[in-house]
Amino acid sequence: MSPFFAPTSCTSLENSVVWISSCRPSSFIPFIYALCSIEIESHLTEFFQGTKIGKLAELTAKQITMVDELQGKTIKKERKLCSRLASLQAKIVDQPLASKLKRDNGDEGEDCGNIDELLDEHSHEMATIVEEADDL
Repeated sequence: MSPFFAPTSCTSLENSVVWISSCRPSSFIPFIYALCSIEIESHLTEFFQGTKIGKLAELTAKQITMVDELQGKTIKKERKLCSRLASLQAKIVDQPLASKLKRDNGDEGEDCGNIDELLDEHSHEMATIVEEADDL
């Protein structure tokens, strides 16, 4: 992922907040298209004369197709991760920890252990999703 969207100075938690606020890898691809068009527009005369106009504006049709395919794949992966994150959050809301503890264990002395186990499991699942998001 570009340091523009996930600065190396940020912690994983900070990068997660950026992700949740919809600043995602797929946001970077329209930025590439915008830079290409700005470069072409700024050198329109040279472009029509067939002279060299710059690196971004020189993307071939194949390269643009590759960028487009990358954007599609990235968006698909982002949607899957968002869906998994929403499901994980809904799992906690649909079945709150307290009621799960009451149903699973009538002994109040062991509540802390069960809560810790449930939170550890939830935390592990969240960490897995964050790691997969970092890999995008």
